Amino acid sequence: MGCKKGCKLIAYDSDLIQYCKHLDGNKNGCPLEADEKVKTEIDFLSQIEMARLIRFAEPGHPYFSGDYYDYFQKRFKELGGMTPEISKQLGWS
Repeated sequence: MGCKKGCKLIAYDSDLIQYCKHLDGNKNGCPLEADEKVKTEIDFLSQIEMARLIRFAEPGHPYFSGDYYDYFQKRFKELGGMTPEISKQLGWS
């Protein structure tokens, strides 16, 4: 994942998601588009974090609507999806 200029995203800070950080040492980074912000958030979620969202997120969560839903599902499947082990670890409450 990178910015519109093609920079590689090597670090991510959820509080400062509007900027990518560069290998070239540019401290300010490039601004990310709104769509890229959400996709970057999804890319940095672990398999268990994604499973927790699937099971416990409130209705209307932005990751589960529109184009983000497809992106989220694709990424979750790449990480291995919901496994019996993760399901047991999460429980239902």
